[in-house]
Amino acid sequence: KHAHQQSLEAESISMDVASDLRQQRDTIARARSNIGEVGSNYGMAKRIIESMQRRQDWNRLALRGVMCFMCLVLLVAAFILFGGGNAVSASAASGAVETATPP
Repeated sequence: KHAHQQSLEAESISMDVASDLRQQRDTIARARSNIGEVGSNYGMAKRIIESMQRRQDWNRLALRGVMCFMCLVLLVAAFILFGGGNAVSASAASGAVETATPP
């Protein structure tokens, strides 16, 4: 009778162990599936971030180009307003007057 009881206990324990092993196998299978998804998501995220970085670099370059153009326009306008344009027109006008006065 004692041997029969021990065999029943052993059978119960072995069934519990088998159940635990099935649960662990399912957990491992889900973890492998999730790792595969994480890997593909990582690759896609990396490509998106690299694309955003390239866009940021081009935007920065375009901004610098616009800034240089605006500075150039500002310098030309300042040159014309503060003497550069007047000196040219005044020298042209005085040259025209001098050529007209000698006779």
